[in-house]
Amino acid sequence: SFPLLKNLVQTCLGDSNHIIKLHGVKVLDELTQAFQKDVKDADMSPNHVIPCQQVQDFWLFLLEGPLPLLLNFNP
Repeated sequence: SFPLLKNLVQTCLGDSNHIIKLHGVKVLDELTQAFQKDVKDADMSPNHVIPCQQVQDFWLFLLEGPLPLLLNFNP
């Protein structure tokens, strides 16, 4: 579910351990690839598509919180 994924990514990216942050970024990369695949497959099976609004909300959540904090991080 999207709330669980949002919580997972936020927790990982906000962790003080660099390894956990790295794994959070890897999870985010995999999610991005899944979103892209889902958009490409939308024509073939529209019933199995993640709604665009959910994807947009997910990215807005990341852009308003965890990602800027990660980009400003300076060890």
